[in-house]
Amino acid sequence: MHAQKKILIRVIQIAFLTFAVLPLASCNRNLFDKIKGKGSSSEDQKNAGTSDPTIQDNDRPSEELPSVPGYYFICLDKAPEEANKVQIACKSYSSERKEVVAVGLWTGVIEKPQPNEELKTLDSKTGTFQLTYPDPTQLARVLDRVQISFVGTVNEQKVEASNYVGRAPEGFACATGYVLVPGDVDYAHADFCVMKYEAKKDWAGSNRALSTPEEAPWVSLSQVDARLRCEAEGMGYHLIKNEEWMSIGVNVASKAANWTGNAIGTGRLFAGHSDQNPSYSCPASSDDHLGYVETDCTARASDAKIEQQRAHTLSNGAIIWDIAGNEEESVDYINRDDKPKAVLSDGGQYPTATGSKTTPLVQLVPNKALKSYWVDTWDDKQSIGTLYTDVNGVGGALTRGGSSQGRGGLFTASFNSEPDKPASGGFRCARLLIP
Repeated sequence: MHAQKKILIRVIQIAFLTFAVLPLASCNRNLFDKIKGKGSSSEDQKNAGTSDPTIQDNDRPSEELPSVPGYYFICLDKAPEEANKVQIACKSYSSERKEVVAVGLWTGVIEKPQPNEELKTLDSKTGTFQLTYPDPTQLARVLDRVQISFVGTVNEQKVEASNYVGRAPEGFACATGYVLVPGDVDYAHADFCVMKYEAKKDWAGSNRALSTPEEAPWVSLSQVDARLRCEAEGMGYHLIKNEEWMSIGVNVASKAANWTGNAIGTGRLFAGHSDQNPSYSCPASSDDHLGYVETDCTARASDAKIEQQRAHTLSNGAIIWDIAGNEEESVDYINRDDKPKAVLSDGGQYPTATGSKTTPLVQLVPNKALKSYWVDTWDDKQSIGTLYTDVNGVGGALTRGGSSQGRGGLFTASFNSEPDKPASGGFRCARLLIP
């Protein structure tokens, strides 16, 4: 992971059948067997202590997500804004990965604290801490010694949890065709794996959703069908969620290499293939240096329109393709009756748009209060993207990102599709690192 943006994820799962903390040190198949209460097989015993944290699930295990009722507590550090200080925030989720309210007190300590190391509680009710450490190059090692505990209730069930464990370790690898995305404390709040490329149809007969550079994207599926295609890939797989899309978006926007001027806010964000030349979506390339296309979709390394770059770089060095253009993509989010509002005469620019109670604008585009590098007047001139909304009561299925049809921008959002009707664009799948 990038040295300046070291992300820590710690996870506690509390199963209310036993009130015990279950270890989540790795995301392998044996882990889920144990959570579901199965006895250890002879194969489990033979492999005890030798589990590999790398996800290797191309065989698509048939188990469903754990049926044991429980909650996850995920604590994540923000990218440091000061050389020697970092904020840590905790959130609570149900086993269905829906955020829940934990009522109680959070406490934190540093094991074997060294000189000038301090963990200060900023808010014991919400689980917010500030970590001070002497050497910025040693942040990861200091975080490894931070222990956070919670005592209280969730849905009127008593919960006591401590010594939170489990995270995406150095060298962690997602399944083939997927890349690791650093969690963001303001959005997805946990690392996850996502398709490197827009989903492609397996024409060999399985109808699987594949992440490969070859072929044009799989288009015209409804949001419902796209969700089912992703879930069919196996345990933990799902259609990308809006908060995951936003985690990718703010990560991309915060990296200078994704701006045409090679500095945040200088020039434009790479908008992907969105100039109608050609006016249809193209395959990607297995060579990440060939991020532009000829008029016949032939991949090439440069273009006079530098903003047409299709490959974006994440803070951990991973490359993700076509998040801003080529095909708009279905995400797992619906708002049919309380949509945000765009000013059509302004072309749906974000600075003049207004959010709704159900969908605050910050769920579609960041702001200065949330991300210090952001400028609230950024609009389509910076290739941020635009907002498309229809009247309430119709459509509501959210699509994100631009398309080859002349509307690029990774924060582009449209609420115009019906959930069960074919959408005009494509989709991509993601995978949780925890159950």
